[in-house]
Amino acid sequence: MSLSVPPTKVDALNAEEAAALDRDGYLLLRGAVPAGWRDALRAAFDAGVGTGDQWAAPRGAGWRHALVDLDPTVQRTCRLQSLLAAATSPCIAMAQA
Repeated sequence: MSLSVPPTKVDALNAEEAAALDRDGYLLLRGAVPAGWRDALRAAFDAGVGTGDQWAAPRGAGWRHALVDLDPTVQRTCRLQSLLAAATSPCIAMAQA
């Protein structure tokens, strides 16, 4: 069994989305996460919540942090084409430079 993940094809944001991301600094991607995944994502985050002393770096007392990177639904969500398109948008690359 291979643990490698097949590459995800990433198309660019459309012009309107790219302009909104550049202008506002964020982009609402309504409906990007399939409705059928939402309960599993909530459960993964709730199950992965830890206390501030469980993290290598200090965390604020009022913050909730969850270790969820190994959850399969979280991994699928992170590979959604629309989320990757926003993350690889040219305005994001310019902001990081």
